[in-house]
Amino acid sequence: MRNIVFCTLLFLLMPLFSWGKENKTYTFQVSDTGRTLGLIDQAAAFEFIDPDSCIALLRPILELSKHNGFNRGVGAALTHIGLAHMAIGETDSALLYYHLAMPYVQQSSYDRSLVALLYTGIGFPYLRKSDYRLAGSFFYRALAVITENNLQESAIAARLYMDIGDLWWVLRRYADTKNYFLKSEKIAQELNDTAALIAIYGNLGNLYYSLNDLGTSDVYMRHALALAEQKHVVRAQQQILANMGATLRQTGRPKEAIPYFEKAVALADGRHAHQHNLQSYYNLGFAYYDAGDYEKAKVYVQKAIRLSEALDMDKEHIGEAMLVMAGIFEKEHDYEAANQWLNRHIALVEDMLEKQADSSINRLEDNYRVAQKDKQIAQKQLLLSKKELEIKNKNSWIIGFSAGLLLLGMLLFIVVRLNNHKRHLNEMEIRNLTQEKQLLYLKAIMEGEEKERARLARDLHDGIGGMLASAKMTLGAIKDADRTASLESVMRLLSDTADEVRQTAHNLMPDILTKNSLKDALLLYSADISAGGRPEIDVQFHGRLEEMNKSVELIFYRIAQELIQNIVKHSRATSAVIQIIQDDGRLNLIVEDNGIGFEQSEINKGFGLQNLQFRVQSLQGYISITSAIGKGTSVYIEFDLEKLKNV
Repeated sequence: MRNIVFCTLLFLLMPLFSWGKENKTYTFQVSDTGRTLGLIDQAAAFEFIDPDSCIALLRPILELSKHNGFNRGVGAALTHIGLAHMAIGETDSALLYYHLAMPYVQQSSYDRSLVALLYTGIGFPYLRKSDYRLAGSFFYRALAVITENNLQESAIAARLYMDIGDLWWVLRRYADTKNYFLKSEKIAQELNDTAALIAIYGNLGNLYYSLNDLGTSDVYMRHALALAEQKHVVRAQQQILANMGATLRQTGRPKEAIPYFEKAVALADGRHAHQHNLQSYYNLGFAYYDAGDYEKAKVYVQKAIRLSEALDMDKEHIGEAMLVMAGIFEKEHDYEAANQWLNRHIALVEDMLEKQADSSINRLEDNYRVAQKDKQIAQKQLLLSKKELEIKNKNSWIIGFSAGLLLLGMLLFIVVRLNNHKRHLNEMEIRNLTQEKQLLYLKAIMEGEEKERARLARDLHDGIGGMLASAKMTLGAIKDADRTASLESVMRLLSDTADEVRQTAHNLMPDILTKNSLKDALLLYSADISAGGRPEIDVQFHGRLEEMNKSVELIFYRIAQELIQNIVKHSRATSAVIQIIQDDGRLNLIVEDNGIGFEQSEINKGFGLQNLQFRVQSLQGYISITSAIGKGTSVYIEFDLEKLKNV
């Protein structure tokens, strides 16, 4: 974990050398796609320096890109908003924005490096959550994109190699870790990327420390420190000095560690100085305690505890510090004070355990409310800009008329406007009636189809199923010693046939939705498929899945069932990912597999895919299918929740 924290700190620091604080304010009057992407790059420079400002800068660009239909800009903005949330430590919010960005980024055929960046970004939160399987899956998908598009010498490749090295680190595959770190170092040296080299040297120092090669570890740490001092990267200097001091303290040399911690304290400045000093105070207090200087240990440990309580930070170190204080007073034979500190430690641990269960849920709810509020503000600002633009255009048009033709022009304008409005209303009414008629027709077909399924299911179960059961009973009754083997074979065949009839009846008329929610039904169905062998299906839910009427849930279930059956029957896939995302009034279904794929031109030829498009249309939804030979298939389906209520 020491390495992951160090990599997160320094890799996100890279944009610092290209952009200063003077770039913090922009006017978002985007007139072309190139300028939009330029503004996104400028905002992304603050992902580590000031993540909150980065998010605030990206939100209007995101809304403007959506308004202009610029999918590449939408995908890039969502990706970098996710990276900014990751810099704050909000892994769940970061994952939500990454998954929202996925369909937009995958539709972009221009910037494959953005695809690699997104996959890399998704992998890192899973690494922090210790879900190494998913982290590795996304890291190696990013690696495939980089390899296929000859991006092996790019900055994003250096970042990816660093993250893959982190993955092997936590799995204790140190040889693989070293290999990827050295790959990242080579690229950073060729690009003369000082920020990346600071991160790489720091991580190599930590790696060699883990391998007990303290001499090599010290060499790399000093390289990293020299570069950080050269570029005046204060936070990097503090982290490196803290790591070097920690190495000395953990190897039984606390007196040698103290100067490093003191220098880290002296480097802190600005409005976050107290936060930066907090860890150094703890380090100094613990080092003085190990060195036997209890008076100085007491000063720094108490200072750290007061600062932690004032900032409401670092509860784990507060507990350790309280134990140190109890130890100091015990050595001074002040047993009453030692007992007080010990009781404070026990109370803190109990409080942490009590709050731990619901802290993550509260944080998610707070982030969601803030995001919704920011979205409403941005929408209002965009609406105000549109209205101002409309008023300005109208005034310019009126001023253009000459004074003599003003009255005639106004009359003609009113007449034309009324006619156009009337015609527009008529066209809208015709379209609405046509859509309602088509929708009723589609619903009637769907209802008829389900009724026919139900009838067939009853006939299979009550008719053929009953007859097979009767035949089985009759054969069992007439079984004798000479023909026992033959009759048992026939009975097994009849039993298997009856089981197949029951399964077919279940597929025709699933009662799973009457007994379970849509979410549980999809999980059970996917688990049944995975239990039968390949493919392995991973079902993920993001956001709160609202309840819908049973007819809508049945159609949605049929859609998911059709997609899963297509994967099982045709794709030859070993794994598939199904994501159900509800956010911003929309319900999204994303299904991806690593199967053999098919030509894009074949989409409208298959009966199964036509039936799938038919079901999506019945819910007034949107569907996009992307596939290529040898590269799997991706299906993106979107529904408007408000429209689903009227279906």
